[in-house]
Amino acid sequence: MYKASLYNNFFLEKDSIFLFNSFSRASIKVKKAELGKVKAILRKKDPCTGKNKKYQDILIKNGFILSDNINEIEILEYLYNANYFQTDKITVALVPTLRCNFKCPYCFEAGPGKENNEVKNYFDVLKKFANKNFCNKKRVHISLFGGEPLLKKDEIFSYLDYLLIQSKKYGYELSTSIVTNGFLLDKDMVSALLKYNCVSIQVTLDSRKETHNKLRVLHNNGETFDTIVNNFTTAVRYAIKIKSNIQFILRVNLLNQSLDDVKSIFNLFDKDERKKINIYFRPIYSTSHFNVSNSNTIFDLKKFYDEADKYGFSILKSAYYLQYCESDGGINFFYVTPDLKIWKCINESTETADIGYIDKTGNMQLNSMHIARWYQKSNPFKDEKCRKCYYLPVCYGGCPLHYIKTGKRRCTSKDMTITPYFYS
Repeated sequence: MYKASLYNNFFLEKDSIFLFNSFSRASIKVKKAELGKVKAILRKKDPCTGKNKKYQDILIKNGFILSDNINEIEILEYLYNANYFQTDKITVALVPTLRCNFKCPYCFEAGPGKENNEVKNYFDVLKKFANKNFCNKKRVHISLFGGEPLLKKDEIFSYLDYLLIQSKKYGYELSTSIVTNGFLLDKDMVSALLKYNCVSIQVTLDSRKETHNKLRVLHNNGETFDTIVNNFTTAVRYAIKIKSNIQFILRVNLLNQSLDDVKSIFNLFDKDERKKINIYFRPIYSTSHFNVSNSNTIFDLKKFYDEADKYGFSILKSAYYLQYCESDGGINFFYVTPDLKIWKCINESTETADIGYIDKTGNMQLNSMHIARWYQKSNPFKDEKCRKCYYLPVCYGGCPLHYIKTGKRRCTSKDMTITPYFYS
């Protein structure tokens, strides 16, 4: 006996009908002539026979139809907790500096109280930390963040050389990723990063050139758009040439931008480059120190994705399963800031996000009360509204930091979480 998944939904997108399951994240394009047949199969409890069995098998394989004894909520909650408390892998987001060669006005690190307390022996301590914590892991991922991480490229690469040797000694899988403004990115930098199994490089453009050069400027007010585009293009071409599977991510920030504004970016890349670039869009949001009116919202992103798809870009799908974001996890994920403090999140951080520090011997000194509170606020299964929500498997209660600060869930939007799955 069968039943339809709780997480099925039909979406009409420009004369095309998609059946999407938010648990399995499977998307099926349904012809209008077959819509009635598919809906009938989803309602049917008995196994199908004849021609309908082919449709039923596809729906079962992709999680749209389940055995009637399966409790999806219980499974989802178990998988969420198993992911949250897993111990065989760890992701450490290194923030060796909050300094940046840019002075973007909306950057959360540009606000008051963001002092630059860089510990001189930052990487020496992290080597000690690695010696005590990485040898029993199956996977170690180092995410490079900032500030601008490439301002510390020599120290970073020396540290990664150390981990590369250690990973071979202890047999764990080492991978890296980087979020950079792209101004210092070049072919040699990409070549160096690939040595450490770099899986993704992300850069950001603030839409069209004129807007970008007003926002993402150097400290001397110098323009950055052309340099970033040239560097990013060179990096992408190099990866294509050596047939690397590294993922290039282009984030396009939107601040009162039209579709034509964004098209001006699309035309900067040729056909092969577009295939290699995973693109996504985000409206610039106001902070305590940057307040502007923005006509672009998280609810109108689809028109930009439609156009990007026409131009041949890959549409970036969420990299997060069983969690809202990287911070929605146990002590298998954290940021290490320049003062060696350990944070769950560094965006507009609150005290609760500060969960401890790494001492000079490389030991973690953790604040169990803050860790417990972060988990309590992250866990969406304690919220009855979340438990009943179709978006639960792709939202997981939204931003933990927002909930801690406001006491309210920030529900996700379809355009941010589901729409990217409608593109091949």
